[in-house]
Amino acid sequence: MNFNAEPKIIQDILSLEREYVVPRYQREYSWEEEEQIQEFWEDINEQIDYECTPFKAKEYFIGSLVLIKDTDSKYYIIDGQQRITTITIFLSALVNIGDELAKTAQNGKEYEKFSNTCYRYIEGKDTNDDPFFKLKSENNSEFFPNEIQFRKKNKASKHSIDLSPLENKRLHKAYNFFYNKIKDEIANGNGKNDPLVFLQVLREQLKLCETIYITVDNKKDSQKIFQTLNAKGKNLEYIDLIKNELFSVLDSTHPNDFAKESWISIKENIQSIKNETLTYFFYQYWNAKYKRASESDIYGSFLDEVECSEEKYNEFLLDLLDSSQQYLKIALPNKEDWKNLEHKEIYESLKKLEVFNIKIARPLILVLIQLWNNKRISLKNLKDILNKISIFHFIHSGITSSPKSGLERSYATYARRIYKCTGDNKEIVTIIRELEEKLKEKLKLIPESLVLDKFTKLSFLKDKETINLIFMYLEMFVYRNTGELSINNMSLEHITPQSQIKGSTKKAWEHKIGNLIPLGPEINSKCDSKGFKAKLKLFEESELEMVRDFVSKYRNSAVWDQKSSEKRAKELASLFYNSIIATFGMK
Repeated sequence: MNFNAEPKIIQDILSLEREYVVPRYQREYSWEEEEQIQEFWEDINEQIDYECTPFKAKEYFIGSLVLIKDTDSKYYIIDGQQRITTITIFLSALVNIGDELAKTAQNGKEYEKFSNTCYRYIEGKDTNDDPFFKLKSENNSEFFPNEIQFRKKNKASKHSIDLSPLENKRLHKAYNFFYNKIKDEIANGNGKNDPLVFLQVLREQLKLCETIYITVDNKKDSQKIFQTLNAKGKNLEYIDLIKNELFSVLDSTHPNDFAKESWISIKENIQSIKNETLTYFFYQYWNAKYKRASESDIYGSFLDEVECSEEKYNEFLLDLLDSSQQYLKIALPNKEDWKNLEHKEIYESLKKLEVFNIKIARPLILVLIQLWNNKRISLKNLKDILNKISIFHFIHSGITSSPKSGLERSYATYARRIYKCTGDNKEIVTIIRELEEKLKEKLKLIPESLVLDKFTKLSFLKDKETINLIFMYLEMFVYRNTGELSINNMSLEHITPQSQIKGSTKKAWEHKIGNLIPLGPEINSKCDSKGFKAKLKLFEESELEMVRDFVSKYRNSAVWDQKSSEKRAKELASLFYNSIIATFGMK
């Protein structure tokens, strides 16, 4: 391996008329304001001696910078792009603040001179005297140059900016962080009475950031150094290492960049899911289909399990893309994805799991749906197991909030067994039946008394979605109402009106499930704050079987009170519980 390593400061690196390119396979800008950016700001300021006159900067080591030489004027950054990008953002904030002060300060020309010297580290000129940005990202060809690097005073007019990609949002937040911090320091004084001197020392401190500058002559050597520096995941997450490995082999960009476009689509799918990360998705994907591995072992497991060839990496990326699309449908169930009448039950099961935030079952469901798409399991078997998983979690997670210990591993194990099943389809069904028995045994461990107690305490104030699902479930599977329109348009009505609730509202019986009833929106709006007898007359108009049953039971009741509500809650709890256990054959 041929490489050269020497210490260099940022001034030596960015003062050259040279383009530094972040390759397509590198991770995007990932520094967060509350973590690395705040820390970098503090580190920079800690190096400066503000007691000295004038202020004094000193050399500060920020880590290694690994590059591969393309031409004398173009280098690819293999490692260290997060730091060099952050420094460029910091310099850009200094440039724009200097330009602003140049318009208002008496020594405006000094500020303009300051901004010009900062901008030389951002923009250079080639041999034809044409300008170019010294830092370029192949993953961000528009936002970074246009919104961060380009000097604001040169922009023609204000325009809207796209912050929907996560990288753009991070870049924007990083710029705003440095810009606002510098402006605040100037406004507050903080012992720095001359703004120009303060700006100059920040610039000097950035220039004195020291790095080990490592250059290699070929891509193969750069990959080895990159993987060695990040082998234990200290600097990069395993997903970045895997992306780097895939892109290093799938390097064709003609007629299109398949690897890059696929990766962007995968990211967009996963980022559409609230509180979901690409790292966590890949962890679930890997453990569902390949060898079980901890987060620290996944990269090594990937290298062992997936053959390093263009064909196999291409197949892997295609499957990862399809899995991300299916995963999105699982995590954020949309009726449009399951609009076929035969698929309605799939949507209902997925919706329950979404409400209860059951992430641990997603890898198994992903494998099951992909096998169904490939005609390895029947629609009936798919609907049956999804229904059992969803109603198991209805009680386990939604009602009793029981611990999930062991479930994540069990789901992943069954997913792998099903995915790797090479026998006939009957073998897959046998494994599914095994899983059903396991869920049944876990359900038996939850005392009936606990389920009934938790059920009767469900409150409109904090369990609204759960109560809605319970009423939908009872209407469909206990009262056997097949009227899709009436069921999907249910809203909750207080039998005793909310306006009559007195005292501590959070503990009021009026908010408990026994005092709630599902209605269509039109009838609900008529009820308003009417009394019990008047509401009963309106309830008679409902198409919901549960409401008709309620009217039949309480038509002759003169009042509706706490005792009535609590009795009804217990009756509903028993109906619900008995239906669930009957599904698992536990009666």
